[in-house]
Amino acid sequence: MSNILKSSLLVSFFLFLNVALMFVLEMLLARFFGTRVEMDCYLSAVTLPELVITVAITAFNCALVPALVRHFAAGATDQVYRLTNSYLNALFVVFFGVTALGIVFAEPIIRFLFTGFDQPRIALSARLMIIYFPVMIFRSMTSLLSSVFYAERRFLLAPFAPVLGSALAVVLLLAWVKPLGIHAAPVAVALSSLLQFALLFAVYAREKKYRFEWHLADPDFRRVMRLMGPLVWGGLITKAIFLVDRSIASNLDAGAIAALGYANKIVRVLTLVGLGGLSVASFPVLSALVAQKEWPRLQSLNRKTLSGITFITLLIFVLLAGFSESLVRLMFQYGAFTTADTVNVADTLVLYGGVLVFGAIANHISNLYFALPDTRTPILIGIFGFIVGYLLKVWFSTFLSYRGIALASTLYFGLNLTVLIFFLQRRAPQILHLRSFMVDAGKLAAVTGLCWLAAWGYGILLPARTLPVAVAGMSIVTALFIGLSYLFRIELRSVKVWDLLLKRRG
Repeated sequence: MSNILKSSLLVSFFLFLNVALMFVLEMLLARFFGTRVEMDCYLSAVTLPELVITVAITAFNCALVPALVRHFAAGATDQVYRLTNSYLNALFVVFFGVTALGIVFAEPIIRFLFTGFDQPRIALSARLMIIYFPVMIFRSMTSLLSSVFYAERRFLLAPFAPVLGSALAVVLLLAWVKPLGIHAAPVAVALSSLLQFALLFAVYAREKKYRFEWHLADPDFRRVMRLMGPLVWGGLITKAIFLVDRSIASNLDAGAIAALGYANKIVRVLTLVGLGGLSVASFPVLSALVAQKEWPRLQSLNRKTLSGITFITLLIFVLLAGFSESLVRLMFQYGAFTTADTVNVADTLVLYGGVLVFGAIANHISNLYFALPDTRTPILIGIFGFIVGYLLKVWFSTFLSYRGIALASTLYFGLNLTVLIFFLQRRAPQILHLRSFMVDAGKLAAVTGLCWLAAWGYGILLPARTLPVAVAGMSIVTALFIGLSYLFRIELRSVKVWDLLLKRRG
């Protein structure tokens, strides 16, 4: 087994373990608080800090990591740590300032973002936000240090630190939920983030790599800053979808934000586990083929990758559509999470399913733009889609409540994907063979419909109220989905499991 494969498996194992532990944390929150007002306030409090953290981490990974790798390849390790230290110190100052402002103006921020909250909910959300804001400092600096360790090809400590932090968060929540109530959740997450940063920084400093230095005029520092600019402002707009969802839901009944939050968490976890980085792994190859103008090979790779993504996301969608209530009941229906909560979250989960399918395909199409290279078009389309999505959510929420927000999200993601494909075909029709993609997508849509009928029939005959019955039903539907896809001769050679199970050749 190659070193690269071993490293990838190690990182993937710790990533999966961390996701599992974070999901355990969500399950505990459901047990203790269900969809009560306290959960609405907690999810509202963490939305803005989480948005900033996500954008910062994405910007650093896309802009800083290539510079670090380039310097390591050239043997310029001093320049790597010089650049890292400059950004580490600058990052601390910037996020310390943002955190201070957030703490001072927490209540006005909550009042502005969540216009439907009354004063008690505003006050509780503001207290929770004040506790959570320091997470931005620790999480962003942890991401920066992790990038350095990965660039050094050290694949143990960086992915292990989040696992340790998540385990601590679970333990602290269990220990403090009775005396602190909902306040235990942000305290646990903040302390776990501090532990992750402290662990990585201790190793970095012990190896005498850290120095309190500033090189803001350094060409590398300024080059990375220029690259980060559009990623930051574009990301703040395009990734603010769930901030908008929760803001609109604040004007609805109590529990609306919590129902959206639980459904969204399930979709995100299944996306991460199901796709397994298929689109991410194909990006370097796409870039190389575009640079070499290998259009036939690029079209072939696109068909395989898009068919693989569509196959996986539609399979997950049909399982959600057929077994949503069973999944939510088995994962969350304990303690304060009631039967009514299960029905509400399950309905929302199905309506959110299109976000999973359309979003995953759109992510690959965006990678094709980046390979051209063209970052401007997908960002502008994303901004346009964000505006349209906001209007749809406001409209749909007036007669479908928070379920309307979930449905509008699916429609907006579908519209965004359509526009991305349209402009890509106009700009570079040689990159994507649209007809073959539509044929494969149509076949898979037909397979999805048939499998949904099978899941519906299974639910009537054997209501999946226990784990064995639910697992058996999902296994039967999965096997049917794979078998029908094989009969329809769908191009899926990019999915290695498919090759191993069916030994397909050609």
